[in-house]
Amino acid sequence: MTPSVIAEYMASLFDAPLRPAVLLDAGAGIGSLTIAAVQELGTLASVDVWEIDPIMRKHLEQNLRLLGVEHTVHGEDFIPSAVQQIALAKGKRYTHAILNPPYKKINSHSPHRHELRALGIETVNLYSAFVALALSLIPSRLLQNMMLQVG
Repeated sequence: MTPSVIAEYMASLFDAPLRPAVLLDAGAGIGSLTIAAVQELGTLASVDVWEIDPIMRKHLEQNLRLLGVEHTVHGEDFIPSAVQQIALAKGKRYTHAILNPPYKKINSHSPHRHELRALGIETVNLYSAFVALALSLIPSRLLQNMMLQVG
């Protein structure tokens, strides 16, 4: 659960979208980052969040309803879900992502490690896996534009 002051700071780093944003938050908790991003971005086409903890998900759903934005709450594990979207080249792609992934090691023989390896992602922790997958769900042309603006 990201403190609101940190969530607001992270969201303030977004540039104003040229069109309605499509937001991703993997491991959303109660929605602190999502709320800050929605308030910062203003115009959103939709929001997709992942949270596997049922107690957190209950609060997340309540918070998103209060925001009044189109949203989908995924109660499943982000890693296999994202791997499937990327591998099949199907599913939604995002213009923006905001996340504070879990900090946990991935066992070398775990299903997560095998799923990630299928996409060429070699990592030993969930944090970097979430970041790699989130970046893979943003179209490359948007990533190139971001890099040009930063560089």
